[in-house]
Amino acid sequence: MSSLFLRSRFFLTKTNNPTVFRSLYPRERNNKNNLLVCSSGSSVASNIRKYASASHDDNDEHSTEETAKFPKEPGFNTPFWRNSLFVVILGFAWYHVDKYITKNGLERHPITALVESWITPEPVNRRIQIESMLKMEAHAKERLEVQELEKPLIRRIRYPEAFDIKSPYNVIPGTEVDLSDLVIRKDYY
Repeated sequence: MSSLFLRSRFFLTKTNNPTVFRSLYPRERNNKNNLLVCSSGSSVASNIRKYASASHDDNDEHSTEETAKFPKEPGFNTPFWRNSLFVVILGFAWYHVDKYITKNGLERHPITALVESWITPEPVNRRIQIESMLKMEAHAKERLEVQELEKPLIRRIRYPEAFDIKSPYNVIPGTEVDLSDLVIRKDYY
């Protein structure tokens, strides 16, 4: 084998071996002596298949055990157990702190005093309730006055100008009513 050139996984050679193939590169197609042959002497297609199956880029079922990554098994180091332990420790600490705070016999717990400081005082609430009750009473009186009003005795016509519409065409004699002396009352309250 003379003048070997490395080209991907194949060698270029000048020989008439039956396991060699012509080069696929355009620069080498012009030279009839440059042929592709595998390093092992086998066919190019079988070597391509071997190369594809030997690839380690994917992590499929046929990957080796050294590169396989197994999922972590759940144990006591998950966030649920960590947070549960934190809550238990916090509850235990709060119980002892609360016992220490209320040991001297205070009338009210400090947290109760804090909440009471945020709440509106009782006299202010009472004044707000009285004002609201007076407003509701005035509104109820107005509603009763409106309900007790009598409806007008005049029947209102929605479109009084309908009496003024006349068509001289297609009127049968004797069917038209004389409304010239009609006076429409428009007294609204």
